[in-house]
Amino acid sequence: MTVGQPGRLGTLDAATAKWDEDAKRATATIFLCLDENAERCVEAIRNPVELWAKLKNLYERKGFSARFYLWQKLFTLQLADYRKPELKGNAMDLYLDAYRSHVQQLRSSGATVSNETEPSVLLNGLDKGYESFIVATTQAFRQTADDDIDIDRLVRQLRDEDRRRAASQTTKLGDANTGSALFSNTKRLPRPTCNYCDTEGHKQDNCWELHPEKRITDQRGTFKHWNGHANLAVSGDNICCGQRDLL
Repeated sequence: MTVGQPGRLGTLDAATAKWDEDAKRATATIFLCLDENAERCVEAIRNPVELWAKLKNLYERKGFSARFYLWQKLFTLQLADYRKPELKGNAMDLYLDAYRSHVQQLRSSGATVSNETEPSVLLNGLDKGYESFIVATTQAFRQTADDDIDIDRLVRQLRDEDRRRAASQTTKLGDANTGSALFSNTKRLPRPTCNYCDTEGHKQDNCWELHPEKRITDQRGTFKHWNGHANLAVSGDNICCGQRDLL
């Protein structure tokens, strides 16, 4: 035995002890994520590597049927599905996270997801309100080779567009509330009162009783009156200088 060997053995023992501690922690974390049925299938395994391999063998979808299922989930991805009130979080963030997860699962299964497919799926799943964004993006892609399409940049642009829309909606709501408050605080102007007949709704200069010549009769026998603000027509049977609806 050479000098210094005990020190190396001590280092190895410390590394082994740390690995054992990390392995126990990893195994415990995996078991916390399992339901009762899955836990019964692997309850005797304590090595995290062996545990993960067993779970993979039991539950991982394989072959064409698995890839078909994953492609189907990817192609039917819709932003609207993540606007449901029971879902917590930002709809766009949930949509993009689901997209990333589906693409990763497909690639793990051996499928090839091209640079042309990724943006097509993302844009196809957007709401109708994003039509202008889709047009602008597809026009920009016309000048770009398929291999040069930056999907990460498209994801960032979608997040920015979503934040812009949210801010715009908040501004509009605030303007609407401000307008309503101003309208509710606005006092209505008092209605004029005639000094001749003492009737509210017109002034003395436009009083039909004092100025009968201001009554203009058309071919239907309807009196028309101009009071300086609007043309009003009143049936001849109901006409009177005290008509309260006249302004």
